[in-house]
Amino acid sequence: MAGSLCLHCVWTPYNRRANACDHAWPSTYALTLSLSDTIVWALNHDTTGSEAESWNNTIQKEEVLATIDRKTGTQKWAQVLKDLVDCTPPDTIINLPLLWRNPQPSWTSPGARIVQIGDSAHAFHPAAGTGAAQAMEDAITIASCLQIGGKDSIQQSVKTHVMLRFVRTACAQKVGLFNADLMQDADWNKVEISPSRAMPKLPAWNFSHNPERYTYENYDKVVEGICSGAKYITDLDIPPDYPPGYTYEPWDVEQVMSDRLSGNALVLEPGQWD
Repeated sequence: MAGSLCLHCVWTPYNRRANACDHAWPSTYALTLSLSDTIVWALNHDTTGSEAESWNNTIQKEEVLATIDRKTGTQKWAQVLKDLVDCTPPDTIINLPLLWRNPQPSWTSPGARIVQIGDSAHAFHPAAGTGAAQAMEDAITIASCLQIGGKDSIQQSVKTHVMLRFVRTACAQKVGLFNADLMQDADWNKVEISPSRAMPKLPAWNFSHNPERYTYENYDKVVEGICSGAKYITDLDIPPDYPPGYTYEPWDVEQVMSDRLSGNALVLEPGQWD
């Protein structure tokens, strides 16, 4: 999304406690995660000129601290977040632009012998909170499909993998856009009354999924669906791995952004997205 960038940092803490937090502020937000041996933080910010689409494009904490309050108006970031930035080791902060990729139903070569997985198939906004998990689900699903299909059905297994995964990841992508809007454009007078207005969605259908079991339970039905001409998994009568009640319709970020500029907020529907 034009003009929107993300600082991303991973490092090892001295005090090893697990904790995850969203920090929402007018027109921006930050995410922090501390594990037993790792701290991760990310901060959304405006274009500065030092960003680049590379995992090697590092900047120093001094540049972050000098500009961290630029987008927040009269309400500055909490000191605890600034202290976290100030503790960050040198050459660990990556400054990269947020570039959106639209959902793409086809992840394979024409012969279905090559398949995209992870971000190459479905890039996520950081606010989705599920990019790494979806990449691991891809790996589990394609491995399960290949094991079930065997050496004589590789192409069928690959196509089945894509049908199992596409709608689910497209829905998770849309949740990322919804969460970003929620945290960046919250009405803080209303949030003070009801904090849930600025809480990102972490839906059960996304975070309670078992991709291996789902593949084994539904592989044959998906194969039958592909052979009968089904285009999406929502065309099949199997338990959903996406929002229950949802029927997939193609969408793209250009339309989402156009609606936003027209004052129409992104709505997650139909189906149960929570």
